[in-house]
Amino acid sequence: MEIIVCSRSGKPIFQCQLREKQSCTVDTVDVNQEERCYSSAAFVSSMQGLLDFVSCTQNQQLQAIETETLMIRFISTNELSFAVLRTKQWAKDTLLRVCVERLFDLLHGFIQLILTRKGLEILKSSPQYDLRGLLTGTENTMEQIAYSWFTCITSRVKHFGFQCVRLASKLRSRITDALIPGLSSTEEPCHLLCGLILSNEKLVCIVQPRKDLFHLSVDDLILLVAFVYHSKCFQNSESWTPVCLPSFNPDGFLHAYVYFFDEYTSLILLSSCPLPSQFHIFQAERHRLSAQLDQINAFEAIDNSRKAYRTWRLQEEIPQEGLLHFVYKNEQTGECVISPWTTPFESISETCKVSHLERYLQLHQRMTYTEGSSRKSQKSQLIGKSLGFGAFHVHCMVLNDRITLVVALHSEESRLYATFDALCDTLDAKSACKDLCVRLKQDDMLMSATLN
Repeated sequence: MEIIVCSRSGKPIFQCQLREKQSCTVDTVDVNQEERCYSSAAFVSSMQGLLDFVSCTQNQQLQAIETETLMIRFISTNELSFAVLRTKQWAKDTLLRVCVERLFDLLHGFIQLILTRKGLEILKSSPQYDLRGLLTGTENTMEQIAYSWFTCITSRVKHFGFQCVRLASKLRSRITDALIPGLSSTEEPCHLLCGLILSNEKLVCIVQPRKDLFHLSVDDLILLVAFVYHSKCFQNSESWTPVCLPSFNPDGFLHAYVYFFDEYTSLILLSSCPLPSQFHIFQAERHRLSAQLDQINAFEAIDNSRKAYRTWRLQEEIPQEGLLHFVYKNEQTGECVISPWTTPFESISETCKVSHLERYLQLHQRMTYTEGSSRKSQKSQLIGKSLGFGAFHVHCMVLNDRITLVVALHSEESRLYATFDALCDTLDAKSACKDLCVRLKQDDMLMSATLN
């Protein structure tokens, strides 16, 4: 699969290929792939001309092209043209219109994170401007955003929340209390809008002392985490950098203090104050925080939780046998829980995992959204806040094939997608899903237990 972002004048901005080796085993690679490979360079050079031709002659935007072997989806804005190409045999579920719009929103949002919407509008007045100069060093992050969209439901599906580190609620509360800034030792106040501790790209805790001014959204969190964890410059030293959070304010910058305690665990402090003196205030806060977390053995607990995730088997506590995997989202807080695969599926290839993701996606589309629905009408969920879609009855749907039975269960409080062995009885699987939702709602190791 190939992803292309250009300016409306045809200048390339970003291009990446999610190669077969990333998503397939050796046994599934097509040996004739190179013979059937299209020339991406030629396509990029002619893409904008094709879009403009359709716009001028048909007075509408080109949305898709299908051939015998290839499907291409397009999205255009005043500044950017976007295309996703994939061989047709794999394109049915991956390139649903709503999925392509989601990928575009993430990449477009990340460009705004670096430039702001006003910075991106330079392409309106100067269409020939090469934006790559302003985005130097961000290629790896954009590729990771694309790959996460391809493989992870929280990136593929809007409103599917964020993942958190499993921790005992008392310890998480103590870590959260430590993150709240103390009294500044200088005359200048600490202008903290939001503080985050993360481990391996999962949220440990969050404080937002000025919720009247700022409340972090799930989409902004996804972009911020990708930026911090996949930009090499942040790994080596503490940093003070401008960031635009497009769901909060696409036209202006906040400033972020970023520090990695170790390879996996990071601290992000967001401020509305651009003064360099804030860096030194946050630096002092980091020293204070580090000492307090050491005292309560928080780093050790976080590291142990990260290592223990692969062996976490909540499904083994469910009376119904045959539960292989599940994805759960707390609709009231936005937290998402993705279980490891159980034996013998824990070592399945990336292709199979993506295939199961797309089964979840099929059910998601049938139960919630329709093809062509407007993405702009749906704001990103705020962390710790319900989306507020209103009350509705519990809704259940099943998808069955010769290998697995997939069940989706939606309610006002939660959303669950679960994969069972194909031999499981459908009624038993539905009952197990209800039991699983109850257990997860009561699990005090989840962040939702302390999130408010």
